[in-house]
Amino acid sequence: GGACVAQACVPNASRCADGFTRAVCDAVGSQETNTRCATGQRCNGGSCVAQACEPNAATCASATRRRVCDAQGASFVDTECPGGANGTASCNGGVCAFTCSPGFADCDGNAGNGCETGTLSNATNCGSCGRVCLSGQTCANGTCSGGVSTGWDQAWGSSSDDAVRAVAVDAANNVATMSVFTGSVQVASTTATSAGSLDALVSVFAPDGSLRWQQRIGGTGNDPGNAVVFDAAGNVYACGAVTSPVTLGSTTITPPDTFTQTWVASWSPTGVLRWARGFGGTLQDQCLGLAVDDAGSLWAGGNFSGTFTAGTQTVTAGSMGDVFLLRLAAADGAPQGLRRYGGSAGTFFDGVTARPDGAAVALHYLSPDLDVGLGSVGNAGSNDGLVVRVGLDLATRWQFRASSSSSESLSGIGFDAAGNVYFTGQAASTAVTFGTTGYTFGANDAYAVALSPTGALRWLTRFGSTAPTGSGETARALSVRPDGSVWVVGTTNAATFTAGTVSVSAPSLTAGFLAVLTPTGDVSAARVASLTTGSHRPLAVATHNARYVIAGDHTTAATFEGRTLARPSMGTDAFVISLSR
Repeated sequence: GGACVAQACVPNASRCADGFTRAVCDAVGSQETNTRCATGQRCNGGSCVAQACEPNAATCASATRRRVCDAQGASFVDTECPGGANGTASCNGGVCAFTCSPGFADCDGNAGNGCETGTLSNATNCGSCGRVCLSGQTCANGTCSGGVSTGWDQAWGSSSDDAVRAVAVDAANNVATMSVFTGSVQVASTTATSAGSLDALVSVFAPDGSLRWQQRIGGTGNDPGNAVVFDAAGNVYACGAVTSPVTLGSTTITPPDTFTQTWVASWSPTGVLRWARGFGGTLQDQCLGLAVDDAGSLWAGGNFSGTFTAGTQTVTAGSMGDVFLLRLAAADGAPQGLRRYGGSAGTFFDGVTARPDGAAVALHYLSPDLDVGLGSVGNAGSNDGLVVRVGLDLATRWQFRASSSSSESLSGIGFDAAGNVYFTGQAASTAVTFGTTGYTFGANDAYAVALSPTGALRWLTRFGSTAPTGSGETARALSVRPDGSVWVVGTTNAATFTAGTVSVSAPSLTAGFLAVLTPTGDVSAARVASLTTGSHRPLAVATHNARYVIAGDHTTAATFEGRTLARPSMGTDAFVISLSR
């Protein structure tokens, strides 16, 4: 431009604009031109030269040293793999790892302090993180051993299929079971023989496991029993269904021709029948759950088709069957109220719990038009789960829905002393919405949920595993203590069972699990039955004070909660375990 100006760069000089780009000044020093180095080259001192290594690539310089190429591929940087207490560092494939020494584990998830927890003699982490030995047991060489001095177990069975379907424990640590059986079974040296193809059996055990009394219920047909509870005075309540006439005391319960009839009965603490009543209608009905409160009400729930009558009230089911909720006077079984839950498709009972101001019922349903008193609930898939809170008048206070594009179902429900509601269920889908909150699950996971006294979601805890699609976890029942701690039993088919953040080994068979949750939903303990073949299924759990009781069925000898269960017969046998916490 006719004027002398400063040069922008040194004529013909070169430099590195970055680790892979060469910048060359033109002949008059007016500007630079950038040229990218060829693949496999880097820029060094203004020239493109061959890379010494692949940028950022990692290999192992030795068994414990990791070698990483720098960002320009100029040189390697070696670093020692980080170690820690009670473990060994190693390098494999360019990745550092840290392996705990035998007898130690990283239970706090903090790599900085290594494997801080000894597992050989630690009763709260015996053999692995989170494996808690029972009260009275010791941990030696990573194995819980010894029994609970106040614990006991019983198993019974015939050549057919027998199971405990419900269990209860009272304030004096007496235990009641409701089991079903065919043929002859021996319960604590006392023989019971069915009158038909399947009978119900109420058994009450003393705190030491001896049999106090038992009552068989059944006629010539298929007559299952499904529920048993204690009240605060130690009276026993039970319910089920009959397909043939059955007499309890002076009451004969007669079903309609070829169909079933619901029965509910109560016995004194010594086994004297207090009352018995039959309820039902024109087709099938069956009591599946009971709950008793401290104000004199007994709540019964189940499924029915056709009509269902209790006292002067009658309800009529839809075409695929519905749920009934029945409030009775605990003193004599007199009906106090009856409610139907159903729509144009099927509705199915999953559980009931009670407190002095009302009850909560768990169900699952197909009906897109189900209305429990607050407008249509809606349905997102095949089955959705629903919790309904009612008052003493059976009017709905609130509802809470678990929904997905698949088939959801619930399996247990309970109150704590503050009126919070807890329930368990199975996630048939990997995406399930609880209320308005969505959760992601693995294949066939189970869960426990806590709701506030007004039906707001408080927390959810997942029970999952490494099981393949088609297997997984099933939550069978829960028991809620007054402080809000929750005891959940069910089954897992996995090699590793995970409850919340606690993982324990499992036998890759249908094995029972117990998960104990704190009032905030954290898992304080998780344990799985030990067996080598067959199946072990806890179907019921009850807790009171320092006692917990688990019952169900099994097809093989199994060890669960420190008790080794015998297999009396060749069929599916019933079992009950009573232990101190």
